[in-house]
Amino acid sequence: MPKLSSLWLIVGKVHRKPPRPSLILLTILVILLAAAILFTFSGSTQSPTATVIFFDTSENVLAQAELQISDTMITRYIGLSQTTSLGKNQGMLFVHPSETNHVYVMRNMSFPIDIIFIDSQGTIVSIHHASPELPPYTPYEGLSKWVIELPYNWTLDHNISPGDTVHIYLD
Repeated sequence: MPKLSSLWLIVGKVHRKPPRPSLILLTILVILLAAAILFTFSGSTQSPTATVIFFDTSENVLAQAELQISDTMITRYIGLSQTTSLGKNQGMLFVHPSETNHVYVMRNMSFPIDIIFIDSQGTIVSIHHASPELPPYTPYEGLSKWVIELPYNWTLDHNISPGDTVHIYLD
């Protein structure tokens, strides 16, 4: 009897062809990929945190902050844009795969912040005091491996400036 699409007619009954191993494997891979994407975007896990201590050029402690760590492409893109405010010594630490020129903007931000660019040696390269704005966004940039965002004028309040250093401790 001739085959009809993916069905066979056998003695008046319709039976499906048994699934091919490659189709089963493809289905499993699609399910795993969907689960990974859902896990990434769900925010169901607590983001890791770090304590950062700021030092002046004489190695005197200037300040300390508690930061959420942002170390994936999607969390770096979102940043603090889904945050309504920051505590006094709270912010976000952006970890990049390599030291290069990074550009940040105030996309979807509802409060002002300080943006601190730090090189791979832990030296503060530049500090920007950024306010929320509508497009086109002002680009804030610096050569950095790490970027820290803290409450507006936090660096001024703690006498932190380019040339000072940071030590990062994972919690």
